[in-house]
Amino acid sequence: MNRLVTLLDRRENKVLAGLVLVVLALRLGAWLVLQPEIQSDGLAYFLMSEALAQGLPPVDQYGQHAFFSVGYPLVLAPAFALLGASAYAAMLTNLVLAACSAWLIHRIGRAIGLAPVWRLAAVLAYALWLPGIWSTARLARENLSTPLMLLVVLLALSLLHGRRRGATALGCGLAYGFALLAGGSALPLVAAPAIAILLVWYRREAAPAIPLLALGAGAALVLAPWTMATDRLVGTPTLNTNGGFNLYLGNNPAANGRFVSIVDTPAGPGWEQMREDLGEVGASRQLGAQAKAYILAHPAETARLTVTRLALFWAPNWPSLSDVEGSRALLAMRSVEVLQYLLLLAFALVGASSRRLPRDAALVIAAAVLGFWAIHGVTYNIARYRDPAMPIVILLATLGLRETLALTGRMLREPARVAATN
Repeated sequence: MNRLVTLLDRRENKVLAGLVLVVLALRLGAWLVLQPEIQSDGLAYFLMSEALAQGLPPVDQYGQHAFFSVGYPLVLAPAFALLGASAYAAMLTNLVLAACSAWLIHRIGRAIGLAPVWRLAAVLAYALWLPGIWSTARLARENLSTPLMLLVVLLALSLLHGRRRGATALGCGLAYGFALLAGGSALPLVAAPAIAILLVWYRREAAPAIPLLALGAGAALVLAPWTMATDRLVGTPTLNTNGGFNLYLGNNPAANGRFVSIVDTPAGPGWEQMREDLGEVGASRQLGAQAKAYILAHPAETARLTVTRLALFWAPNWPSLSDVEGSRALLAMRSVEVLQYLLLLAFALVGASSRRLPRDAALVIAAAVLGFWAIHGVTYNIARYRDPAMPIVILLATLGLRETLALTGRMLREPARVAATN
């Protein structure tokens, strides 16, 4: 065992490259087998990317310009421009993003002090993580949100001990801005670099003014062009126009904490006419006003729904009969997915409490994960919404596994030591 660890230490970069290839091979294989249909949100991202690749404003299947977040289409558009608008081009982009995620997992493992064998183990766990494999096979914005969340966390950790904190904060701001373009749920991620900057100030190593300004400037540089574009396209500067819509889906008489289609809510019968009359901005604002009125009128139910949504965020994605469609193979795979998740979550709880995790790093990671979790208590939850946070869970689980094995080894050696003494 020690010889294997030594070998991995010496050839870490080569092993990492091999693991990245495993990441790509498994995801490509899943896409070739599944060949998922492009529909729903995926179709919107496809059409928006196709328009951008042609030099046109993004537009989805409903004629909307900014209802779906633009970040993922902006990344897909170059591939569509070079290779044509196709599922193949989208898959290649997803594979690049998955490779970036694997590399960032390794870098964060190094930043929090994991030994080479354990940070490589984290990359292997990510390679085998089934929801990550399924996600890469589809057009889903989580493919972009995942590496961006990892990049924000990595740069926030770099702020704790780096020398060029202004430049690092600027880069973190740029990454945060792109994360916001990829999805509004990234909003609380700013807490991670902010806490890192304040911790450095608390240690009296550097004043916070320049890093905080650089952080804000980086985000503004990314967000300003799109907000100016939306001002022309939909009449108001905004990141997206789905805020009120999503708030309503999570806060209406039909809400249950999970996704409920607009057609199954009280606003459903008049939704299409509302969107036609008020436009995408006005319709979303109208629904947002209805949601706020419902929240104020039903505080106890809102509190119950909030707790339900927060619990659902971490709930296992149990397979149902409709999910597996009678397929034993699919049922087995989904069951393995649940087992993977439960093991990762259990070991992550151990890792999060480990003394080997530096205190400052633990605070930065907690800010990112807990903030990301909290914002998902506002609207509704779908299992894939937690995907961007799962690589952090995998890293903590790797640390937890290391702690568990170390403790088990000490417990096994103790009787032997006592026996030898006697």
